[in-house]
Amino acid sequence: MLGGMWGFKNSLKRNLSNEIYNLIISKNIIEQYSRGGTRQRDSDQSFLYQYIYFKMADISVIHDSFFCGSYPNSRPFPTRRKGDCYVGSIGFCNESKGFYTCPDQCRPKDHPDWISC
Repeated sequence: MLGGMWGFKNSLKRNLSNEIYNLIISKNIIEQYSRGGTRQRDSDQSFLYQYIYFKMADISVIHDSFFCGSYPNSRPFPTRRKGDCYVGSIGFCNESKGFYTCPDQCRPKDHPDWISC
């Protein structure tokens, strides 16, 4: 779960929305992930995994072209991957560089030729 690539429709589950909001603004939780006022590496993903993911996993759509089937509601990305570029990547990417080969079951059913994960 990438920090900048998740979201939810807060109007559909107001209690869950309020719970998540309170977690996000909790000073105690913020201090866990920013020791001495400095953001720790991957702290966004750690926070999301520890506090958010399990509250939303079974009501989520999860796009994953490599570990499909490992998560509830997992499905392939709706767009083809180009090189080592991926949704949420930071900085420049190389569209001509190869990457991992997607397992057959993780490719979109209408695009089994999308082999790059």
